[in-house]
Amino acid sequence: MQFNTIRPTKLYFLFIAVTFISSCISVKNYPAKKPFVFDNKVVIKNDINKDQKKKLITELNNYWDDSMQVKKIAKLGVFNIIKNPPSYDESNFNRSINFMDNYLKSQGYYYASYEQDTINQIKGDQYRVTPTVTIDLGKNITIDSVAVDLIDSSLQKLAVENFDNTLLKKGTPYTKQNISNELDRYTALFRRNGYYNFSKDDIYALVDTTDSRFLTLTIDPFELVKLLDEYNKNKKEDPKWSVTIKQRKDTSGRVSKKFYIGHTHFYTQAGSFDLTDSIIKQPWLHQHTTGNFTLNFDYENIKLNPLKEHSYLKYGEPFNQNLYYKTLNALSKLGPWKQVDAKFIERDNDTLDLHISMIQEKKRGIEIITELSKNTGDLTAGNLVGISLGTTYRNRNVWKQAIQSFTTARIGVEFNPNDSTKALQTFFTTFGHTYSFPRVIGNKPIKALVKLIPIKILRKNIEDILNVDDRRTLFSLNASYSDRFGLFRLKSFTGSFGYDFKELDNVWSYRPFNVELYSLIKLQGLDDLIKNNPFLVLSFNNGNVIGQSFSFTKSKIDPKNPNKSFLFRVGVEESGLVAGMFKSLENTVYRYVKLEVEYRKSIKQQKTEWAYKLFGGLGINYSSSNEIGNILPFFKQFFAGGPNSMRAWGLRQLGQGSSLLYDTSTSSFRDRFGDIRVEGNFEYRFTLYNGSFLKIGSALFADIGNVWNLKKDINNPKSEFTFNNFYRDLAVAMGTGVRLDFGGYFLLRLDVAYKVKDPGRQYNNGWVNLSNASFKENRANGVEVRNVAFQLGIGLPF
Repeated sequence: MQFNTIRPTKLYFLFIAVTFISSCISVKNYPAKKPFVFDNKVVIKNDINKDQKKKLITELNNYWDDSMQVKKIAKLGVFNIIKNPPSYDESNFNRSINFMDNYLKSQGYYYASYEQDTINQIKGDQYRVTPTVTIDLGKNITIDSVAVDLIDSSLQKLAVENFDNTLLKKGTPYTKQNISNELDRYTALFRRNGYYNFSKDDIYALVDTTDSRFLTLTIDPFELVKLLDEYNKNKKEDPKWSVTIKQRKDTSGRVSKKFYIGHTHFYTQAGSFDLTDSIIKQPWLHQHTTGNFTLNFDYENIKLNPLKEHSYLKYGEPFNQNLYYKTLNALSKLGPWKQVDAKFIERDNDTLDLHISMIQEKKRGIEIITELSKNTGDLTAGNLVGISLGTTYRNRNVWKQAIQSFTTARIGVEFNPNDSTKALQTFFTTFGHTYSFPRVIGNKPIKALVKLIPIKILRKNIEDILNVDDRRTLFSLNASYSDRFGLFRLKSFTGSFGYDFKELDNVWSYRPFNVELYSLIKLQGLDDLIKNNPFLVLSFNNGNVIGQSFSFTKSKIDPKNPNKSFLFRVGVEESGLVAGMFKSLENTVYRYVKLEVEYRKSIKQQKTEWAYKLFGGLGINYSSSNEIGNILPFFKQFFAGGPNSMRAWGLRQLGQGSSLLYDTSTSSFRDRFGDIRVEGNFEYRFTLYNGSFLKIGSALFADIGNVWNLKKDINNPKSEFTFNNFYRDLAVAMGTGVRLDFGGYFLLRLDVAYKVKDPGRQYNNGWVNLSNASFKENRANGVEVRNVAFQLGIGLPF
């Protein structure tokens, strides 16, 4: 083994700074003057898909022998420390190759070849060895043909009927995982169709590696040699295998026997340590039987009806494994239970009685939350900071019907830490009560109305949503009071009735009835503000909301790469579509439609994460009333800025468009709202320190966006949205921050951002001039505007 001493070179000095920052490594407790494993490396020489190659290399690195693994500990995101590196032993290298070969064979690479090498370096008394393996994958084996050949005729018929759903398609790569998945598919198919005792062990895959083209019999030795040469050549250049799904012999006859659902028993007072068998045998004081359902209890804590509604295994129907799991999940999500278990007991040769034991969750709970408001703004510029105290009372089983209720109360203040004369700016309080029913109230008439929808695909989609497992009816009442000292007092009372539907990654929310009653009391400060800014009179007026809303949210983790995830949300809200038609309500009900679309994506690596969010919002007021106005009310308008939005601006301090009205105003009230909002937020997150309880992270980020008015306002020029000015109106912020994660329970975030492009700048098209960049600048009328903002927030911004 030859070692090379590391000597400084010109190239070394050229990149020494970058190397130090990205890969500074310190080795501790190493065997002096003895070869030890410093690193290891896997190289795939084949020209294959980039993502596939990356995935294979990542997986192969997990197959180094334990004595060849090098554990690096990151410190402060800069230093890597290797502690107790293992001594190098060539036999461990060979064992690692065997592990890798077994893995590649499981992926269909049966003809891979390996080249072993070591990179050896001496640094002082450190003899560093980097084992390197270069792999030629060879040709991946593909599926030539697929067949199913089962002993039992009923199973064979069912398998043939569902053969088109096979996961083993001709020409697809052969892997052990694909074979296993196909066996799982058949097992699930049979267990969905009554075969309760069928398991994966009852079938197997017979793989034929012989090419039928070379089975021709010959007595000519020269022809035989030629065939063997062609066979071996073809086996390496174009290897193809045939797969047949076979059934093992069933001597008992139970595997091929079909079972049907019998009686269902519920035990709703099971103890945390009770075994299901003992619960079944236990004598209960009361039994309540309706049809084929029996509720066993000592004291009544739940009615039978909600349990029946969430049981999907019906009497007399074939056993269905999917419906069995669906029943357990539905009962678990009801709320009153923290654990649900079940057991089948065979009866009368072909009948299954289901016994479900349920451990109660604590019925009532109170949660008290003290928080620093997420709407914390630019602390250096003196925007508002909020502190609130909230409590939530939860009842998981109202009226013994598995109905959940939530009572919430919250009180808080907003203050300006930089205003010594008037630090307290806002007082607010809210109170709300919500009932969540574990069913769709009015289900039958709703389904009858859906059948009248003439568009088939729309009707089918709505029917599918109505039949999802997790569906709830919600009824909410809320009241709030807010006092913006010196400006206005806002009272509100809201009520809504609607439905939530959840299935896997999808959530649909529909509120067919939503009423929001508002009372705005204008104070002298707001009157003076409107006098100087007449356009604000249309935003601050008295009106109510009577309408409906709909939202759809899809959040999903990529099944092929669990480090990738996304969220998509679309929401529509309207008011006055029906109520506004009544003449008596014309001047009291807002008439508008509001649309929001949001998309988030996250790509996580071992110590880093790329994340971004795109948002678009549009609100249109179509009222013809002079009293209500033709723009959205301020509490329904969009705004930007703060710790979760455009972070170089304080909360509600960006926009509208390129308007200078607020930047050049001497008024202390500079809140900005708009009918349109477009925004994109991008973050590169990384870990600085990873402790047992405290995790310190950081991020580099960029925010792009703005808010606009939809209609032109002569009193506020350049505030309306136009495509011609879209680029000019866009604001750009860039910055970094520190995130303190306390064991996953609480995350405190401090971000600092700079206005790289400010639509309010009258030079360089809004872009900062790097030669004279400063923390603050003055507008034309002498008003000082800060270019840097510090944002304090709780949790990640998105």
